[in-house]
Amino acid sequence: MVNGILKIRAKQLVRQLEGIGIFRFLFLLGLSAFLFYIIFMQLGQSPNHYYISAGYGLLILSIHLQRSDKQFLKIIITHTQKVYYSEYLVLSIPLILSIVYYKLWIDLLLIFLMILIAGFINFTPRVTNKHNRFIRLIPDDSYEWKSGVRKSFVGIIFILIAGVGGNFFFEAAIPIAILVLSLIVINFYQTGESEIFLIIKETGVNQFLKGKIIEFIIQFTMLVTPLVLLFILFYPEYWFIPFVELLMIYFVFIYVVLLKYAFYIPNEKLIASQTLSAIGALSLLLPFMLPVTWLLSVRFYYKSLSNLKPYLYDFD
Repeated sequence: MVNGILKIRAKQLVRQLEGIGIFRFLFLLGLSAFLFYIIFMQLGQSPNHYYISAGYGLLILSIHLQRSDKQFLKIIITHTQKVYYSEYLVLSIPLILSIVYYKLWIDLLLIFLMILIAGFINFTPRVTNKHNRFIRLIPDDSYEWKSGVRKSFVGIIFILIAGVGGNFFFEAAIPIAILVLSLIVINFYQTGESEIFLIIKETGVNQFLKGKIIEFIIQFTMLVTPLVLLFILFYPEYWFIPFVELLMIYFVFIYVVLLKYAFYIPNEKLIASQTLSAIGALSLLLPFMLPVTWLLSVRFYYKSLSNLKPYLYDFD
């Protein structure tokens, strides 16, 4: 059964890659190889390898907390932990092999421990009244955030708590938490909303895109402001680090919004957007990749103008 599920995951991945076309696939493949090379080199340096291992472990836990198929897996298989362990170990093979190459046994233990902990978390987060009270604080216009926070509430809270708790032990905890949170919220913008949500704003294309970008930045800034203030309180000599990080994240958010509407289709998951958003994630991990997102943002801006024009032509 485990092998069957892994085969299904592989087919899902192939289907997504087929949806983006051969040239984008080759581009992403090259970027992925380059990213692996950079991470591999950084693993050989201390304390960078601790940050990479801790960040990856938190990412695995965050992904697991957001899974919506836990109940389904309980129905079709007796030991769901086997599925979780198999999937996460397959995903971790490149990192594990790199860690073994450098003989970083503590890092290897940390990765296995995170995967082990994730396997025992077999509940599916549900929206409670307490969650609803929190979600009601999000403006109605921010429907991506309302939907995304509802689905990822437990994961977001977990990362916030991990960032606050880790801040007492090492200075990179909060920057890592902010990075993981940014990777989570990028996923909020991977589905095309109903066209009525575009038309109801009664704005031209430029104003619409500007509003979506500002909304994205404001919501995320409000989310991480407590972490930023806590970091500055504990490490005032490094006060500039979260601000530089946020500036990089904002550039990626601009890219993600423009990417979404460049490939916008009402009421559909945007496969191309989901895949190409990985370039934005790469830019956060590799800052020198930011110029790539800048260039692509320009391209997707004009593509967004063309794609949204049929929906918002009355308001220009």
